[in-house]
Amino acid sequence: MKSGKTNVYYNTLLSVSQILYPLITFPYASRILGPDGIGLFSFVDSITQYFILIAAFGIPIYGIREVAKAAQNKGSQSKIYSELLIIHLGLTALLMVVYICSFLVIPTMKEHSEMFWIGTGILFFNVFPTEWFFQGMQNFVFVAKRTIIIRMLSIGALFIFVKEKDDVTAYYMINLFAFMLNAIINLWYARNFVKFSFRQVSIKKHISPLTYIFACNVAISIYLLMDSILLGFLVGNESVGFYTTSSRLSKVFILVVTAFSLVMIPRLSTLFKEDNKAEIQRLLKLSFEYVFFITVPICIGLFIVAEDFVRLYAGPEFLPAVTTVRIMSPLVFLIGLSNIFGMQILTPKGREKKLLVGVGCGMVVSIGLNLILIPLWKENGAAVTNITTEVVVTLVTGYYALREVKMDIPWKRLFQSLLSSLVFIPINYLIMGIDINYIVKLGLVISLCGITYIIFQYFVWKSNIIIQILNSVKRKLGYEGI
Repeated sequence: MKSGKTNVYYNTLLSVSQILYPLITFPYASRILGPDGIGLFSFVDSITQYFILIAAFGIPIYGIREVAKAAQNKGSQSKIYSELLIIHLGLTALLMVVYICSFLVIPTMKEHSEMFWIGTGILFFNVFPTEWFFQGMQNFVFVAKRTIIIRMLSIGALFIFVKEKDDVTAYYMINLFAFMLNAIINLWYARNFVKFSFRQVSIKKHISPLTYIFACNVAISIYLLMDSILLGFLVGNESVGFYTTSSRLSKVFILVVTAFSLVMIPRLSTLFKEDNKAEIQRLLKLSFEYVFFITVPICIGLFIVAEDFVRLYAGPEFLPAVTTVRIMSPLVFLIGLSNIFGMQILTPKGREKKLLVGVGCGMVVSIGLNLILIPLWKENGAAVTNITTEVVVTLVTGYYALREVKMDIPWKRLFQSLLSSLVFIPINYLIMGIDINYIVKLGLVISLCGITYIIFQYFVWKSNIIIQILNSVKRKLGYEGI
């Protein structure tokens, strides 16, 4: 098991790669495939991901917690690894039959059967990476290195095989290639820590806690994936393409927040087990400060530069997505908060039932609003629904989480981040008045806004996040005395 600082370092590296990867691949793919091609890919992949989520049965979250609890006991970890892998494999086999029958029977899916056959392979190979095992062991070094290597290979394959508008199948094949490689590497590396066996396994004890987490994941998936699926069925692939562009822009930054939560889950699971209240309070306060510090400027910045960002990220064909991007700009902040409430408090504490209530409320809101707003406003209707759903989930999970852990949320840090970010508005207004290339303008706006934000946070508000980063850099450089 690596140290906390090492895990944070490599998880930060992983987060950077998660940001850079879509910033490299999506602009290229969107310009080659266009709104219809991206829409088709997103439609098929949303359905595939829905089956993947059901087949996983909550194992990716539950597995992290259980492996972390069994730390230092190789026999227990091997048993957990075997039991959860068997459950995952059995459910995937059943769902593959349903998946294949679906695209062979339903007309809207049948016309894209070639894509769905690729999705079948992705569904199957998703069983074997067992990412939850390495995260539960807090082995983020391996996860980061492997992920970066596979992404580099995927980028190379993208530039080689996706060159025409009709290459959407090749684009999806690259995803299958990444899943296959991921599965092979992880299975090989896991042999150093655990032994898989069908002997003396106990499946029954996992069913009850998995069922609650699974129910939460299904509810979450309805408002994360169903919007794209409903757009595909009710409106068409072009609207799916516009909505996907907006969603991907938000998710690029959401990855930074969720990656931090993944580091915290095993640590908090152990602390809750030990009832170490002081350390729990310290880590949760750090989480809130991190979310406020990172997400507020992202939300405001994304709203301000939406038009030029869409033009650069996806191309001029996707400019109708600008309004959708602006509607969805608060998503990063909302998901950051709900991750703390759900993933860092309720899940490690074993309060899946309360988490289920929160995401269940979100599911009901999502289904109702999507059916009403998508026919009226297309991709913008889906965006309004998405934001409304996340507000509901954040409020409900926050209510339950703060009843479990009594703490003072550092709201003043939120206020400070908001004030520091409002200066982006005059900066953008001044730069946009200059007659230069839009890419140069965008670069200037982002750079000046970022520098101004850091100056405010450090010199005016004395941000703990920046101070910790600077102290860490000083220690690395050997300037502890400065």
